[in-house]
Amino acid sequence: MKKIISIVCSLLIMVTMFSNVYKVAAEEREIDLETFIQELMENGGTFDGKETTTVKWKTNASSNYLKRVQSSNFVAQYWIGTDDDFKSKVMNIRIIDTDFVYEPNGITGFRDSYESTNGKDWTADQVTNAEFQFLNDGDVYIENCTFNKIVVSPFGSNGDSRDNDTNREFTIKNSILKNVYKCYTLKDIYPATATIEGNTFENCSGAIYFEGGAVRNSISVINNKFINVDTNTPPGDENTRGIIQLSGSTIFDSNTKFTISGNEIVGNTIKGSADNAEKGLPVIRFISQSDVTISGWTAGEAFSVKAEGDAVKLPHFAEDVMIVNGHRYTFKGWAAAGDYQGPTVVVDALLESGTERTDKGMYYAVWRDEVADEPGDDPIVPVRPSRPDHKEESCEERFGDDWHWSEEYGACVLKEYSIVIVDTSTK
Repeated sequence: MKKIISIVCSLLIMVTMFSNVYKVAAEEREIDLETFIQELMENGGTFDGKETTTVKWKTNASSNYLKRVQSSNFVAQYWIGTDDDFKSKVMNIRIIDTDFVYEPNGITGFRDSYESTNGKDWTADQVTNAEFQFLNDGDVYIENCTFNKIVVSPFGSNGDSRDNDTNREFTIKNSILKNVYKCYTLKDIYPATATIEGNTFENCSGAIYFEGGAVRNSISVINNKFINVDTNTPPGDENTRGIIQLSGSTIFDSNTKFTISGNEIVGNTIKGSADNAEKGLPVIRFISQSDVTISGWTAGEAFSVKAEGDAVKLPHFAEDVMIVNGHRYTFKGWAAAGDYQGPTVVVDALLESGTERTDKGMYYAVWRDEVADEPGDDPIVPVRPSRPDHKEESCEERFGDDWHWSEEYGACVLKEYSIVIVDTSTK
């Protein structure tokens, strides 16, 4: 009898297991783009895919949201949030835990956004990317999503004045963006506050493109992974974009906080030596003429900018001196591609931060590398260089309330680094 009961119990357990497997399988959901946008609107701008939803579609000329083609970027552009019904229900957009898959397909009868000609035909190879152009008035928040062959653009809908961009925020976290051809993956970032954190960019042309004339509040590009960025493009077009682009209209002021920290760049990497430095991968492609200060970059690691606008100013580093694992790195200036020998090789022809460049080209940051007085597994410590007027009483006055005098480093030091140790193992 016990044996029969045991067999019955085992069968019940197996039935329950198969039932649960079937239930999980049944919860997997695939919807098209039209359904996704409709549900996004009906839920007031929120879409939670619950890690089981895939939005999958092919280019289709009958779509209500496909508005035009951008031939130079190989993009089929979808406008999300432009109709009155959507605007009446949605201010902010929040998308989480969803996979997006675009399948290029030939279409007929669509205009090129750069031409007035209507009714053009396009092959699948000419619309290899889709672009989500979010035209809502408020913020855009994306987390834990996957975008395959899709450009994400928090464009907004503020008209020509774009006054509201100052108050808008764009956030994308812990997401995967891949397989974007000859185009930036995050594009037309008009909101003045942007957080791009913990994402993976893989097999994309450019990664992040800031646009618009609102004075930036803060830009944080932290703990992302960039794999083979600026290579998925026609031969000869490689490294013409970069990790980050600041367009000609992008404005920074003295209150803008711009942080690039903890990122990993693999595959196509920044040039660490003189070898072919004029064709290296830019961390930042500068078209903007603003005076830019960068925080968070680990001193001694190769850093490059590409000056392409008129009268571009070479950027500043907020941390002029940084102690990294027992080494004191002092920022010395920028080397043009023809003079560059490596990130810690100080050459004679260095240019100061803030120098205006009318000649276009690649420039590389150069640090002097010295062993600190007390070598060891020191934290990363940003400091201001020691000068006669950097006394204890002057640190807060010169650099703000977050700074104080450090006898250990003989300079002004951020207070937080007196008690916080930064793990450098992932840098």
